[in-house]
Amino acid sequence: MGGAQRHVFDLVATLRHKVDMTLVVGAEGWLAQQARALDVQCHVLPSLGRSVNPWKDLVALRQLVALIRDHGPDIVHLHSSKAGFLGRIAARVVGVPAIYTAHGWGFKPGVPLHRRYMVLIAEALAARLAARIICVSSYDFQLAARNRLFPSRRLVEIRNGVADDAPTKRIRQDGRCRFVMVARFQEPKLQTLLLSAFSHLQSTDKELWFFGGGPEFEATKTQASAMVDVTFWGNQDNVRERLADCDVFVLLSAYEGLPLSIIEAMQAGLPVVASRVGGVPELVDHGRSGVLVDNANINDVVQALSSLLHSAQQRAAMGRAGRRLYLESFSLEAMADAVERQYTQICG
Repeated sequence: MGGAQRHVFDLVATLRHKVDMTLVVGAEGWLAQQARALDVQCHVLPSLGRSVNPWKDLVALRQLVALIRDHGPDIVHLHSSKAGFLGRIAARVVGVPAIYTAHGWGFKPGVPLHRRYMVLIAEALAARLAARIICVSSYDFQLAARNRLFPSRRLVEIRNGVADDAPTKRIRQDGRCRFVMVARFQEPKLQTLLLSAFSHLQSTDKELWFFGGGPEFEATKTQASAMVDVTFWGNQDNVRERLADCDVFVLLSAYEGLPLSIIEAMQAGLPVVASRVGGVPELVDHGRSGVLVDNANINDVVQALSSLLHSAQQRAAMGRAGRRLYLESFSLEAMADAVERQYTQICG
């Protein structure tokens, strides 16, 4: 599942005993199944797809208006760009206050220009339709605050958090350093950059695991077909448990919000190598809990991987530092409490 899906599930699981909620998703899948397992009512709207389709989007808008009218909620809480745009309009039509959580702005540096303009136009139309706009990082908060489209009094920063319910790093006896990247094989992720850098490492005591699927999965797997120390696991539902058997977490991206995958790695006690983009520097304390790298400089990536490959002591020290940072600043409880406070303030 993607980061936004995991975020929504964690909120549902944490707040369902305090908030009477109904979930609306665009497709059947992991999130809908997990919500129903928690006895949370779930509606699937296939018209609420990811791509822009004027006819389907109009159908989705009408369905959202009907759902909101039928349920009569006190608040509509929206996640992801498409649902965030259509849902804010639907909530305004019905007269219900809306909260929109932006899981990384689509107009940040690194996003293709045509998409940036499209998102800016959409936000120009919808920015003032929300009672609150939640930014998941200081980077995104400042980016929104600098843009006059967003009423500053409605902006709030609530950092992502994850539950402390997965195992922490286990000691292995095989002597190998196992790097791992967990991400969808699609823009903005840069699995191919990691493969190139990994191929430059001079050691036989290394291996690389990839978790995730997506449009570029097969092409990337073919590119690495001659590399015997690289494993593609595809989509798995136990990734957080398997992080405990890895040594270094890597996330290379062209742009980011505040990646849950890095927070999960910190929870597991892994050092992190990550691109210096978006809110990532708020998670990775460079030189202390991990290493931030420049995507444009493959030597920078190779050097970061190599330094951790050859020093188990450094890996352990950085992993402990990351775990401490997680406990201090990125717990699920802190995030859920902050969201609940917004609900309370809006409901009066």
